[in-house]
Amino acid sequence: IPNDAVIIKTAQGEEFIELLLRSKLAVSKTEARRLIRQGAVSFEEEKIADPHARVEKGGVLRVGKKHVVRVEIW
Repeated sequence: IPNDAVIIKTAQGEEFIELLLRSKLAVSKTEARRLIRQGAVSFEEEKIADPHARVEKGGVLRVGKKHVVRVEIW
């Protein structure tokens, strides 16, 4: 995890699609769904397979190899 990774604060239960949009890792909901379907999105080293999956805890959200965001629950 890069030391300069962006930190995104979110509420528990927010969908990963919304989180991808807010963190600018996807420009639209359609793109966020496509990234999830293609297996490009992982949270805490586990692939996100369900486009409607929700954030349950803080951790590291990764899109591809280079895009990393730290997620914190507030």
